[in-house]
Amino acid sequence: MRVFGSLVLAVPVVLAALLAGCTLEPLKSKSDLPRTDTAGEDAAVETDPGPAPDPGPAPDITAPDTAVPDTATPDSAAPDAVTPDAAPDESPAEVADAPVEAAGTDESPAELPADLPADVPPQPVCTGGACRVPAGPFQMGCTGDGCDDAQPIREVTVKEFRIDEREVTVADWKANCPGCGTPVVDGDSRCNLDQPGREGHPINCVEWFEAFQYCDTVGRRLCTEAEWEKAARGPGNTQYPWGDEFPDCSFAVWDGPGDAPGCDGAGTAAVGTVPAGASAYGPLDMIGNVKEWVADRYRAGYDGAPADGSAWQPADATERVVRGAGWRTQAAADLKAGARDSAAPASRFPEVGIRCCSSAP
Repeated sequence: MRVFGSLVLAVPVVLAALLAGCTLEPLKSKSDLPRTDTAGEDAAVETDPGPAPDPGPAPDITAPDTAVPDTATPDSAAPDAVTPDAAPDESPAEVADAPVEAAGTDESPAELPADLPADVPPQPVCTGGACRVPAGPFQMGCTGDGCDDAQPIREVTVKEFRIDEREVTVADWKANCPGCGTPVVDGDSRCNLDQPGREGHPINCVEWFEAFQYCDTVGRRLCTEAEWEKAARGPGNTQYPWGDEFPDCSFAVWDGPGDAPGCDGAGTAAVGTVPAGASAYGPLDMIGNVKEWVADRYRAGYDGAPADGSAWQPADATERVVRGAGWRTQAAADLKAGARDSAAPASRFPEVGIRCCSSAP
């Protein structure tokens, strides 16, 4: 019994001695596993010596240099895409000098729009006596005084076209279409054809048929009403060709208040007399001097009118549309780019003339 008791007491001492050389560590989670510090090296995982239990699926370890950062730093961020605020005369090649491409893509810089917004003044493109008007939509019509027959306001989209920079002059008529007719009214000296010193004034007292024939003879055509209004409003869709500033005689030849030239209501002036009134697209005298025949038949209001910029030809309408104020216009409301007038196609008026258009080549 004494020996057996001694053995029992010795067992704990022996076990303690055997365990003295070993230390037990807690198990590590996947988040504790070490990662490599450089790309291309395998991740090393420390294990206890001797047979190791099955560790399960290996963790997915991504090399730091292949990881995509969540956000780009200011130095590496791609610049914003080109906007219309860029200068209109910049070419794509000039814009491409700046790093406009997004990192890792082959995208080219966005093209500048053909029709710039109102806060970016366009550069008129007028060559050979005609001004380019780009394709695109605009708001046609107006409200308020002088606009009862120009409603509802609606969006109309026109194709690119060219419009004469100035009204057809007496000299143009004599040189290009002497057989188009004799636009005079007996006893009315306000008709310019045979009056001395008016070669540079607009031809007036013309019938719609004569206006149509003239434009056709010179290889152009009468403007559609939508084309005329888009050209007059400019890219900013302004109330007047020169902007939204209330009209006076520095902008148009009309029978307005004041003593400035063109405000006396005495007759026409040489074309281009008031360049400050030009449309942003370039044409002169869109408002004032003489009104202008267009291709459309007249109907009060725009209900049922085409929205593609083509001429409206309702079969039951007999009068033709006349656009733009004239030298005898007295009401400022009639100088709006959206204001309309009409007349019988065989009528002659000393305040009605011609401007031609042509489709884009």
